[in-house]
Amino acid sequence: YVALFTYESPQPGDLTFQEGDVILVSQREGEWWKGAIGDRIGLFPSNYVKPKESDARGKKRQKGWFPAAHVTVLGSNSGKSTPAPQPVCQVIAIYDYTAANGDEMSFSKGQLINVLSKNNPDWWQGELNGVTGLFPTNYIQMTTTDCDPSQQWCAGLASLDTMSTQERKRQGYIHELMETEEKYVEDLQIVLEVFHKPMSESGRLTEAEMVMLFVNWKEALRVRKKTGGDNMPVQVVGDILAAELAHMQPYIRFCSCQINGAALLQTRTDNQPEFKDFLKKLATDYRCKGMPLSSFLLKPMQRITRYPLHIKNILESTAEGHVDRGPLKEALERAEELCQQVNEGVREKENSDRLEWIQNHVQCDGITENLVFHSLTNCLGPRKLLYSGKMHKAKSNKELWAFLFNDFLLLTHTSKQFTSSGPDKLFSNKNNLQLKMYKALRVRKKTGGDNMPVQVVGDILAAELAHMQPYIRFCSCQINGAALLQRRTTSQPEFKDFL
Repeated sequence: YVALFTYESPQPGDLTFQEGDVILVSQREGEWWKGAIGDRIGLFPSNYVKPKESDARGKKRQKGWFPAAHVTVLGSNSGKSTPAPQPVCQVIAIYDYTAANGDEMSFSKGQLINVLSKNNPDWWQGELNGVTGLFPTNYIQMTTTDCDPSQQWCAGLASLDTMSTQERKRQGYIHELMETEEKYVEDLQIVLEVFHKPMSESGRLTEAEMVMLFVNWKEALRVRKKTGGDNMPVQVVGDILAAELAHMQPYIRFCSCQINGAALLQTRTDNQPEFKDFLKKLATDYRCKGMPLSSFLLKPMQRITRYPLHIKNILESTAEGHVDRGPLKEALERAEELCQQVNEGVREKENSDRLEWIQNHVQCDGITENLVFHSLTNCLGPRKLLYSGKMHKAKSNKELWAFLFNDFLLLTHTSKQFTSSGPDKLFSNKNNLQLKMYKALRVRKKTGGDNMPVQVVGDILAAELAHMQPYIRFCSCQINGAALLQRRTTSQPEFKDFL
């Protein structure tokens, strides 16, 4: 193989080289390969090299028939093939995941994945049906205790023999939390040094684009501190976790805005090859271990969602009456509350962006007053978009686009047919579709005339209210209808898509 870039590393055991050096590769496993230059042997990132072109490329290749009895098929155990890496353990997918980059792998909920490497706490390397790649660890769960990190800590601890099995497990989970937290803080710092600083200095992005991409990354780094000392075992960790989680509000803003930053990054890399090459070169820094910026930007959201799992593991391994149980319960409540706030922030940001899109792409002709979608409703608080999608009239088969808000249903149509595979495509910034309101909004019968001032209104209200008995039945039965709708949409994806 030939080196594409110069690789320098202070890590012992790494193989350093200059651009253009020829490397004899002896082992290819994942993102880090083993090779030699002369008498120097070590590890290096695989994306730094490319296959060397054959010296015999000028010779004419021979093609023709040959007898099958004179050859044998090379099996997987042949010395000619590279031995496959042995799995570290096996995990099961708890969600569907679609690869966002070429070095990642896709899988479906319930599939078993062979883990090949766990060098990064948030992105492991795995194999599924012969395909290898990276995958996010918060999409999977362990299948056996062989991979239990609580069994792989402080092997030389002097007091290990005096601990109960439960306490060993507890200390293992605490060790895992502290170790992964330290790695996470390092990753935050890497983003600032490897990506943020050179991107800002290069002038390739405007100040507004830098803010959209990194949001409040520096603030998120400032609120992170070590969760405990280096001395093991740890007696109490819940109080530190509870105090730390109380100061993580900046994560709500970052996670809410991160989807827009990811969209900006995707657009720039798709449309500007030189920008894509620039980011790829930045990612060749040895500290990145071959991971692109897009993967690093997902880490805050991944870390937030893993806090409840870490704390639950510690709490379940903490004996009743232990001094740490109360603080751990408080920490768990704060972690779950933080996750809820982050999820709500993401939903609110998505709702705000979609309301803004509707404001700019839907012409509401035929109504007397200007309709501001991103505003307060009359009595239901802020307006929210609940569902959107395409529908057809039964008789004419006319195509309509429907937007169901928490206070009204809006039907629209367009002169140009638009094919969409989902709501994300409809609300994309690249979509310049213009819609028109299908029919003017209909409201309940007006309670009075338009002439002001009004002398008498009580008699009209009394007459109207006398005929509102149907509302009693509807409101009494609505909770059952809501429960039925929730069950059907949860258990039947096709019904959810239909709605």
